[in-house]
Amino acid sequence: MVAFLWWREEVADRDLNLIRDAGFTWVRQNLHWMDVELYKGGFDWRYSDRIVRQVREKGLSLLFRLHGLPRPEWVSPPDDPTLPVPVEDFADFCGAVATRYRGQVRAYQVWNEPNLSREWEGKSPSPEGYVRLLRACYIAIKEADPNALVVSAGMAPTGTGLPVAMPDTEYFIQMYEAGAAPYFDLLGVHAAGFAAPPEVSPEEAAANPAYGGQRFFCFRHVEDIREIMVRYGDA
Repeated sequence: MVAFLWWREEVADRDLNLIRDAGFTWVRQNLHWMDVELYKGGFDWRYSDRIVRQVREKGLSLLFRLHGLPRPEWVSPPDDPTLPVPVEDFADFCGAVATRYRGQVRAYQVWNEPNLSREWEGKSPSPEGYVRLLRACYIAIKEADPNALVVSAGMAPTGTGLPVAMPDTEYFIQMYEAGAAPYFDLLGVHAAGFAAPPEVSPEEAAANPAYGGQRFFCFRHVEDIREIMVRYGDA
């Protein structure tokens, strides 16, 4: 369950109770680089420490989604113009978080929807660039906490093409072609159902304009993604 626990402790406590009472066992909380690493190697852990404590007190598992935009003010633009952040600096941040919360945070997700230009600092989506970032972050996290799970970014289901976006299926294919498989434990997927009931197949969604007229306009679009995983020996 995605939650926004950052600012007010009493609201976070209320929301965590609702999540637990609804039967969920995992919480995903965004952790923005600029909010935590105020200068190179200088961290403000106050909010994240409190969130980790609250989630653990409720008996829930925590996934931090690590995100690098906007960049902290002290971070210079990357030398590689296809990337939104310097790989080494962001990987150092990921490693520092995993070191801080070793044995307390069960999983980390690296970035969000990099198949959208707006989530990639306005740049054209680059699966190869994301894999370079993912690899560095995976290594840093695993060195800090070998038992932590690393989840790749969930992609936005979309049919829009470059330079604005890239369909998630094409992005996943290019990720695998770029050698991503060894650098995540779980493949992140965003499975919005849109207007289609959950039982509607991708074929039905594609054939019915009321559902959107494309395969990704249904929850079962995850089956298309699993086929890609199977194709690359990752399922």
